[in-house]
Amino acid sequence: MNGRRIKITTTIIILIVIILSCISISTRLVFSKPSWLKPGFYIEYTLRSSSASELVIRVTREELIKAGIIHEYRIGNETLYSNVPIEKVREFIKHKFNMTLEEYLKKKRGTSLSLHINGTEELIKVKRAIKEGKLPIWTTNNTAKHYHYYSSDKYIILNATYSWRCVGFKGGLALFEVRFSGYVTGRLHPSAAYHIDCRFKVLVDPSTRKVYTLDGKYIGITPIWVEPENLRFKNRVLVVALHKNKAYGVAWDQTLVITSIGNFKAYKVIKVMGLGVDIPVICYDAKTGVLLSALVYADPVLHYFMDIQLIASFKQPMLVSKVKGIELDSCGVVDGIVLLIKDNLLPLLIAISIAVVIGVVLKVRKMKRRV
Repeated sequence: MNGRRIKITTTIIILIVIILSCISISTRLVFSKPSWLKPGFYIEYTLRSSSASELVIRVTREELIKAGIIHEYRIGNETLYSNVPIEKVREFIKHKFNMTLEEYLKKKRGTSLSLHINGTEELIKVKRAIKEGKLPIWTTNNTAKHYHYYSSDKYIILNATYSWRCVGFKGGLALFEVRFSGYVTGRLHPSAAYHIDCRFKVLVDPSTRKVYTLDGKYIGITPIWVEPENLRFKNRVLVVALHKNKAYGVAWDQTLVITSIGNFKAYKVIKVMGLGVDIPVICYDAKTGVLLSALVYADPVLHYFMDIQLIASFKQPMLVSKVKGIELDSCGVVDGIVLLIKDNLLPLLIAISIAVVIGVVLKVRKMKRRV
């Protein structure tokens, strides 16, 4: 009897241990929305002959005032807009024109007076306001009377790689090591090439693609992948966000992306708008939704940590050059030929039509000579 009780007790203890072990294991397992997103996932892109811009924006005067970058001053019956405090405006007018601000405004009466001093400081404030979500990159207000344009190039990318590596999960968020490494050159001194190697760690919500710094600050939405089901023909796709500034495109037909590691079936997303410069086309793997190529590229990590708003390629797009821990949608020879013909159908039809017309003309001339 005692032996039977001991067996039952032992069995219960074993069951409890198994249940507790399962619970412990389940707390460590993270089931992310993309099935391929696991520790060990790695993707690398190559960039050559590309331009990195830190600012390409259009905003209204009202948006700049709201963000605290431009001040509106009422002096008598006149209105003055400036990027510096009124005391500095008075000092500037006195020093440059040898008159008081009131005298200057009286002389300029009837004009909308805007006075910008120290443009470098203004650019710094604009970049900070965009990162903090206080200023749009490209205003949606198309009826304003006054717009302000800011454009600033950072450097030319001669040859570089840009990579994302998933190293684990933290609180349900994927922990990524992001690296940008390569040779760049300044705009003003093209011959002064130098090497940069920047590394960052960020957290990404697998379900929303939202990117956070390690201390929990939201910085945008990554374009490194989109959900494949969102790539249905003519579907509106959220491609990327730099803080609150979101860029949407339109899912289009399939295409072939030719890379150094193979040829892959992809879906095109076209007319990606919202970041100052429209992205004409960006290609995602047909099976996994992972980014394969882009002529114009932007992401929150480059924007937040490196002050790069956009990367535009001159000769060839940013292309995937290495992957680990994921199987892309490889394309066979026959499928590749079909996609190439489909992609170039209009030029092919034009070329065939021209060839047919030339052939007919030559045939008619030949027949006339015989007659």
